[in-house]
Amino acid sequence: MTASDGVLKAGLLYKRNSKLLWWRPRWSSLVYTLTRRELVAFDSSTGLPAGSIPLAGLRLDIKTVVPMEDGLEWRFILRSGLHTIHLAAPTKAERIEWIEALKSILLPSDVRESCDTRSSASTTLRSTTSPHPPIQLRSTMGEIKSAKKIQDTRSHRRRRRASQC
Repeated sequence: MTASDGVLKAGLLYKRNSKLLWWRPRWSSLVYTLTRRELVAFDSSTGLPAGSIPLAGLRLDIKTVVPMEDGLEWRFILRSGLHTIHLAAPTKAERIEWIEALKSILLPSDVRESCDTRSSASTTLRSTTSPHPPIQLRSTMGEIKSAKKIQDTRSHRRRRRASQC
């Protein structure tokens, strides 16, 4: 991160650690700084850099949030070819601010709204200027719903989208 990058947003986010114990995810608090080029994580206790995510080729796909049992309900997910990064904001307002800041970087060079009944009805923003694999941003959805409820919801959405096309 260079001084010319300019910080667009900074603040505390919670990151879910690896699924070593999949039934018991662990969350760590990190301070993130968003620039036009990358999302940099800093350890909240030492202030040392803990990692970074290049934003080139970022894809943005936002979905409805479902509250989770662990209390971290303001979540979103960053995805790249091989990695999935689960993040959660402390409040709803901060989640909205992070998503809006990411949207401001991804001015619609490629905006996709699908009416395909097999795909999600969300809007996708994608930067097409990078050779890096795309990263998707979306909030978790349906982790605590039963399989029947998910299937019923999807069927309803398919019928509604088919009638809109």
